[in-house]
Amino acid sequence: MTVLTKPAVANLRKELEAALAAVAAKTGVDFTVGIIRFDATSARCKIEGIVRGATGATAPVTPKAAALGRYAYLLGNTFDENKEYRAPSLGVVKVVGYNAKAHKYPFIVQTRGGKRYKYTTMSVKAMVAAGAVA
Repeated sequence: MTVLTKPAVANLRKELEAALAAVAAKTGVDFTVGIIRFDATSARCKIEGIVRGATGATAPVTPKAAALGRYAYLLGNTFDENKEYRAPSLGVVKVVGYNAKAHKYPFIVQTRGGKRYKYTTMSVKAMVAAGAVA
């Protein structure tokens, strides 16, 4: 009998993402695999699919990036998701996502170096109100 281990689950994720990429090419729906929880004999995960082009983008879109479009109104009329803003502690950042389940820190920002951080709505709203970086 085979037991599921961490390396086996990592391999399972790779195989699952490869299979979903083939399905995405046929159907036009981009899939993302969530956290895989496992024990010795079973594994379970959440799979989300977003119709390609539903958000106006042609590249694959993550669910959190799609949610940003729905919740951008929280940041005011001057918010543009293609512009960069200055965060007091991180420097220049770009707002790249929104996690509706995270009530305290729902907005996800990314630095120019590629690191992602969670921010409160009020903090991001203040960055947007200060204006975009040229």
